[in-house]
Amino acid sequence: MARQWGIPDVSLSPYATSALLVGAAVGCLLGGGVADAIGPRHALFYNNIVLLLGTLACVGAGKPLSLCFGMGVGCVVCLVYASLCTCTYMPYTYAYVTHSGRVIAGLGCGAASLFVPRYIAEVAPPDVRGALGTMTQVCRVKSQSICRGIECVRVCVCVCV
Repeated sequence: MARQWGIPDVSLSPYATSALLVGAAVGCLLGGGVADAIGPRHALFYNNIVLLLGTLACVGAGKPLSLCFGMGVGCVVCLVYASLCTCTYMPYTYAYVTHSGRVIAGLGCGAASLFVPRYIAEVAPPDVRGALGTMTQVCRVKSQSICRGIECVRVCVCVCV
């Protein structure tokens, strides 16, 4: 994959994974205050914008700078990050944009894990409120289990072949 994307240093790739987790932790911590201030419905709407910005930054990271300008967000994140660091080695810019985009997407993921159950609890009728809150968590855990199972099958198939 490093060769495919033209990544000069593979040692930066583990940070892409941890960047999302750091963003998610911060998003969970900050999400409660945001939902209290503007309400869960508006918080969910603005959270979708945050998720979109993080996704666009990640998508724009692997593109040439001209497409990065077209993507908008990837370029803005790239320029802000480049202005904050003293690094001038441009092949690493994709990594900075990717990591910044993953942190932004992580903020949205962490906040969504707080906003969605809260919104469901506030909107649902009292007689089904507990069941809907429980089903939210059950579906979340079930989807994680399915993804883990798919990954195990993929690894087993790749190892056996």
